[in-house]
Amino acid sequence: MKRCNQRARIFVLIIFLISQFFISNFNLAVAQTTTLEFNPNFQISTTSSSTAAANISALQAQLQSKNQELEQINQQIEAVNQQLMITQSAGQTLKNQINNYNYQINALKLELQADQISIQKINLEIQSTKYDIDDIQNSIALKKQAIIDIFKKLQHQGNDSLLVILLKSSNISDVVSEIQNLKDLDYSLKTDVANLSSLSDSLNSKIDALNQNQQNLQLESENLKYRAQIIAQQNAEKQNLLAITKNQESVYANLMDQLQKKQAEISNEVEAIDSILRTKIDPSLLPAPGPDVLGWPVHGIITQGYGATHFAQTAYHSKWHPGIDIAVPIGTPVLAAQDGTVIASENQDLYCYHEGYGKFIVINGTNNLTTLYAHLSVSVVTKGEFVKRGQLIGYSGRTGYATGPHVHFGVYAEPTFYMGPSKSCGLMPYGGDLNPLSYLSTP
Repeated sequence: MKRCNQRARIFVLIIFLISQFFISNFNLAVAQTTTLEFNPNFQISTTSSSTAAANISALQAQLQSKNQELEQINQQIEAVNQQLMITQSAGQTLKNQINNYNYQINALKLELQADQISIQKINLEIQSTKYDIDDIQNSIALKKQAIIDIFKKLQHQGNDSLLVILLKSSNISDVVSEIQNLKDLDYSLKTDVANLSSLSDSLNSKIDALNQNQQNLQLESENLKYRAQIIAQQNAEKQNLLAITKNQESVYANLMDQLQKKQAEISNEVEAIDSILRTKIDPSLLPAPGPDVLGWPVHGIITQGYGATHFAQTAYHSKWHPGIDIAVPIGTPVLAAQDGTVIASENQDLYCYHEGYGKFIVINGTNNLTTLYAHLSVSVVTKGEFVKRGQLIGYSGRTGYATGPHVHFGVYAEPTFYMGPSKSCGLMPYGGDLNPLSYLSTP
């Protein structure tokens, strides 16, 4: 009889130790829940699941429609740009130039429509994301409540009550049942905590998506505003050209000849100074060449490289091209290649129409590199402003001396760079120029 009682006590002790193991797991789960962020003021939505599903379904249908509209507009833009490329390569005649303006204006109007559709689409995406966030927050609230219910059961049961039950149990089945209850609670708690953690990650992801969409909306709204301005500029340019030439090819040919000769003078004036400043470059003060030292201001085809290019020597009789030319449609957003301070935002067309760099921006970087962005249609930054890499600073164009729409991107050693007067084009950027491709990733 003694031996039986002893065995029973040992059995009860073993069962008690097992139960303590489960309880310690509960405590671990409790600790895990404290790391999860949750808004205590959030209320579970009263919107029915069927209504929410209908709203989401309607939004998805609208998004699909906007995607189709955007695709059709983009196809039209591509077709117009193809025609524009053909016209630009057909030769410098007045007729071709007027056709260029017409195609560019049509392309910009289509871009304007695309901006409007993109804004509508982004607003739908924001609304859809907000529905997702509401749904996730509801799920989080339910999981939180489930965990609270489990804690209440544990509190009601208490650590000591389990030992009392084990000692007072007259048969093994009561003990096994109690252990099974603990085991079930343990499993439920772990599952709910894991689900809660997953929902929290999903919520953070959706909030990030919402923030990104709101940034995209702001950018598209900016594009829409400036696109209309650029269309007006192009119309004015076309009318001005027709007025100057009186719609006569011979007058246009003489005008182009004069512009080319004048540009050759400007280029040689700049090169005479830049060639001296290149000898003053101290490589030890500059960042080591490598990809991604600078970001691309735009993404397009490089139509003219850096240095003693054939085009520079034939188009405007210059020995040197102090940068690279990137062909992009007029109105393409131009981004800062680096963090830095805007030290110039100029418009040389005010001094020498269709000569020099036209509208341009210069940024002094924090890495001893100075970057130049030229032939812009619009500048959206001002002198003295600090900009971040990737920030919108302007829109591409063909101001100044440009045979087609592109961005001239120049890089200079900052210690050699300065803004100084030119003979006929107002303030001009001078400096020891560097090959931009030495600091950019492979296009």
